[in-house]
Amino acid sequence: MNRKKRNRFEDHLAAQLKDPEFRALYDREREALRIGMEVVQRRRALRLTQAQLARAVGTSEAAISRLESGDANATVRTLKRIAVALRADWHHRLVPLTSELPRARAAKR
Repeated sequence: MNRKKRNRFEDHLAAQLKDPEFRALYDREREALRIGMEVVQRRRALRLTQAQLARAVGTSEAAISRLESGDANATVRTLKRIAVALRADWHHRLVPLTSELPRARAAKR
């Protein structure tokens, strides 16, 4: 039963991704969803509730819920506070698009 609970979201997502309109939205929001899922997974691994994490971060439970569901655009400062509360590191970086690399090289010449 525990395994079934863990896969409920994944099963739902797989079904939703079959809808082209949902898929387009999902692709646009993928990064927010990825961050949210990472927070959920780490929070659960530490056996914390959303309320406990919110208290540790200094925010509301609703804000944590929105972030975990991909509905929030958290600031870098907030993401760093969440990382500290989850005993994790927050890494962010700029990665050039592969289509942009030739232009960047040409601009240097």
